[in-house]
Formats: sequence, structure tokens, C-alpha cells
Amino acid sequence: MLEQLQRYAQAPEGRPALTKIQLHFYATPLAAVGDKQLEALEIRDTRHGTLHTLPLDTLITAIGYRTPAIADVPYDTELGRFAHQQGHIESGVYCLGWCQRGPQGVIPTNRSEAMNLARQLIKELEKQHVD
Repeated sequence: MLEQLQRYAQAPEGRPALTKIQLHFYATPLAAVGDKQLEALEIRDTRHGTLHTLPLDTLITAIGYRTPAIADVPYDTELGRFAHQQGHIESGVYCLGWCQRGPQGVIPTNRSEAMNLARQLIKELEKQHVD
């Protein structure tokens, strides 16, 4: 992925770069700024809490997913995900992936969590069968 982004950053020989792409990790967008068109983006550094205003004319969002609430399912509005204890919401209700931990992790992370949850459910079902 990094190699691909580096290729995008290089201007073709003999031509100036037409587009500048900046990636800001550990940043939470707070507000788009501009009266009639986009002029800047206000962000907060999630590691240090500092605020920054980035001048820009184009903004493409790719992260910021918040799990929507579902009626009668406990929900943490501050974190934008289901309220849970290690993926367990309430009897017979579980969550994993972004609805459990927020917008972080990749497909292999979700796959691993799904396998762990499946094992946990099998153990619970086996225990119910024995009891």
C-alpha cells in the first residue's frame, strides 16, 4: 500500500504534480470550514489532543464509521458502537468487528474475532446441553 501511494506522489517526468495527497493518521475530523466552498478542515490529534486547521479544497472521507443504534440493543452513543463486555451484549446477543471496537482493524482481525466468537458460542451451547 505504501509503495502504491509513493507512486501516486511522483509526478510524471517533465510534468509538475497536479494533485497533493496528505494522509493524517491519529486524527479526528471536527469540522469542515468554509462559507460557500470548502476551505479547511479542523482536526484533533488523538494522541496529544492538539487542534489543527488544514487548508484544503477537496476532502475525501474513508473512515469514520459509526455503528447505528438498534432499538432495544444497549448502545454506547459516545463511542458509536454497541455496549458490550468482550463482545457479549446480553443473553444471546453478541457483536464483533467495528460494531464492537469502532472503526479500527482489518478483515483478518474481523475473521479472527469471528472464529473466537464461534468457539465461545459452541462452548456455551455445549454447557447448556450438559446442564
